[in-house]
Amino acid sequence: MRAGLRESIGHTTHGLGHRGILLALTVGDRDAIGPSAWDVLIRTGTNHLVAISGLHIGVVAQLGFRLGR
Repeated sequence: MRAGLRESIGHTTHGLGHRGILLALTVGDRDAIGPSAWDVLIRTGTNHLVAISGLHIGVVAQLGFRLGR
C-alpha cells in the first residue's frame, strides 16, 4: 500500500520543486530529496521532520483513512 501511495504521489507531483519533501513527509521516502534541499533542512534544523516524522505522518494518515472509510 505504501508503494502504491508513493507512486501515486510521485506521479501527481512530478515536476514540482518540493516533490521530494512531500514524498518524505507523507510516506517517509527520502530518495527524491536532493543534496541542496538536505542542506537547507540541516541548516534550519528541520531535517528531523523528514527523518522521523515522515513515516509517522503517513501511518497516522493511513489509519485515519481506513477508520473513516
